[in-house]
Amino acid sequence: MQTLSCRIVSLLLAVLTVGCNLPLNSTLTPGTTGSPPASTEVAPLPTVDASPVIIISSTQEVRKACLYDAELENAPNPDDIVVNSQETIVQSWHLRNTGTCDWKTLTLVAISDYHLEIRSPPNIPQTKTGEAVELSLELTAPSEPGQYQGVWRLQTPDGHIFGPDMSAHIIVQATEGVFTPQEQQVVITDTGCILDADFVTDVTVSDGSFLVAGAAFRKIWRMQNIGTCDWNEGYRLVFVSGDCMDGPASVPVPPTDVGATADIAVDLTVPEQEGIYTSWWRLQSPDGTLFGVRPYVRINALSLPVNNPTPAPPAQSTYSTYIHNITARAREIYLDGQAKGNRANVFSKVGDSITDTPAFLVPVGNRSYKLHSYTYLQPVINYFSAATARTGNSFNNVSLAAVSGWNSFDMGNPEKVAGTCPGMTPLQCEYALVTPSLAIIMIGTNDATGALDIAGYHRNIQAMVEVSIESGVIPVLSTIPYNAGGDERAYNGVIKTIAATYDVPWMDFCAATWDLPNHGISDDGVHPSVPPAGDTANFSAANLQYGHTVRNLLVLHVLDAIWRQVMY
Repeated sequence: MQTLSCRIVSLLLAVLTVGCNLPLNSTLTPGTTGSPPASTEVAPLPTVDASPVIIISSTQEVRKACLYDAELENAPNPDDIVVNSQETIVQSWHLRNTGTCDWKTLTLVAISDYHLEIRSPPNIPQTKTGEAVELSLELTAPSEPGQYQGVWRLQTPDGHIFGPDMSAHIIVQATEGVFTPQEQQVVITDTGCILDADFVTDVTVSDGSFLVAGAAFRKIWRMQNIGTCDWNEGYRLVFVSGDCMDGPASVPVPPTDVGATADIAVDLTVPEQEGIYTSWWRLQSPDGTLFGVRPYVRINALSLPVNNPTPAPPAQSTYSTYIHNITARAREIYLDGQAKGNRANVFSKVGDSITDTPAFLVPVGNRSYKLHSYTYLQPVINYFSAATARTGNSFNNVSLAAVSGWNSFDMGNPEKVAGTCPGMTPLQCEYALVTPSLAIIMIGTNDATGALDIAGYHRNIQAMVEVSIESGVIPVLSTIPYNAGGDERAYNGVIKTIAATYDVPWMDFCAATWDLPNHGISDDGVHPSVPPAGDTANFSAANLQYGHTVRNLLVLHVLDAIWRQVMY
């Protein structure tokens, strides 16, 4: 039987009137993305620059002699608010200033808004210490049926976020004949068993992700069989309405016993035109009966700019420019890792000779560094220096997954660590013995130099990300630097695409070093350059003309951003 595409199904459904490279740059931390000439880049959404500040707790920040903190009083009812398409609602919160700083020019910023349009920015009145204030947001519900959530927090005048999450949960009611993701269609079969299914989680591509137009991606939903019929051979997930995104008409569902869960994957392509796209799917029994909740995927399609600006010289105000995609997904992975026993104040280093070198972060771990104007990074250094990773703290630890000469194929080879972790890959071994909360991953220079299979490289990086997520470790990907002997651009495109697909953080080391002498690369054309004195953690203006120094400072900014925004 010939397989139908969802595009054909879309046309059929329309006739029947039934209805059928490259990151998510919604970082929480302002800037514009720079990239090397001839490379592809998406300009980031607004971010928040760092400043000298000591974090006291998940909701407190001290700057100079006063403390910013807030407490939520009389929070709204946590139940979902059921509204109609495009309906206007007002969500209010009562906050008390529990810090020692008077609030004068605070703003409310979205941590995630998932398409909840704010009709007018809220006015936060001046509030003295100990006083309470009511904050209200006038929101417009999206046009499509579904479940939506927005989360907001307070922001200080110099751009730092503090206080509790203020959230709104909204269900947009469906029109007649359309089910929302929360509505369940329970079916009793002729044999008396019940067909029913519930949505558990998005394994990949969180709703609201920003993906580059034309990019391929894989959406995976985790569904649970909550009926009384086992799902055996012949059960499928079928496209029912919305934007088919060049996907298939249906995909098989793995055999799933009652009470068990199944991960169901669909390969899709981002539409070429910019905009918001939603694809709706349903489970179907072998006799064609639709049942259960409707899983869906909603994405933002972005077009690449025609002319890409080169990056500005590295400086305090521009480092957030090179940090992308710190989203709610990172916190989900972090919390899963905490439940699995991972250590919050430990990270792993993953890579090749550019990582397996005394020049990368080791001076920070040995406390042989000079922060100069970046003293606001001292708290995050202290945090990740406190625990022993394996052979040292996270900065100077010898990683089992960072070895000179390795390429991406070595990362999946159990023979590389057979003497330490029999049957495990190097990445699995590192995670098992170190139990980190996140991993700094940069691999691919040897792939590019050897012109190794780009499709294989894609599979290898994808596998590393999947192992990380499964282990509850936030994978922080990095572009590889300029390579005089190979074309790094194709490999960096893979890194960006996978970061977008799995909604994980990434940093653009290639862009951060592009304007440096020789693009931040030493005379061998491969490895980042090192200052004459070898002090790659001395962040003076002169030393920041060298690639390894820039990488160290960039990674410290990434760690700082994730620590402040995710690990609370």
